[in-house]
Amino acid sequence: LFCLHYLQRAFVYPWLTRGRPYPTLYWALALVFTSVNGTLQSLELLFGGYYSGMQDALSPCALAGSALFAFGMATNVHSDYILRNLRRPGETGYKIPQGGMFEYISGANLWGEVVEWLGFAIATQTPGAAVFSLFCLVGIGGRCVATHGWYLRKFGDAYPQQRRRMIPFVW
Repeated sequence: LFCLHYLQRAFVYPWLTRGRPYPTLYWALALVFTSVNGTLQSLELLFGGYYSGMQDALSPCALAGSALFAFGMATNVHSDYILRNLRRPGETGYKIPQGGMFEYISGANLWGEVVEWLGFAIATQTPGAAVFSLFCLVGIGGRCVATHGWYLRKFGDAYPQQRRRMIPFVW
């Protein structure tokens, strides 16, 4: 699951968004964080003694967590697709995303990533995955709040009032 996410994030996503500048500092920080996190997650899964065989891979937590991860990743990828296709070639203005989870929350792409890592934590049942999931919730949650506020300021009454910051129908 972990590798699937980062293969998509490191290779597919940048290829689809080519031509858009990305600050070198952000790239370097992401590389360091992902390398350290990947190493720690891998060591914990390989040597932490959490798994005793195939029965653990087919446990209810592993299956439910994997399904939640897949749903989160599908939401993230679909939401990124919607964002990439908001403007036609040559257009420069901002638009309100429509469709998918954007019907319920302002940061659907961000929410999808939070759901992914919650699913990963449930599937693996490791302390490291739980802490990483919490880190994502807090870090990405702040971005969801900021994104929602930006949309409200930018579009005012034209922005769908039923959309929430991060939790569909709630907040």
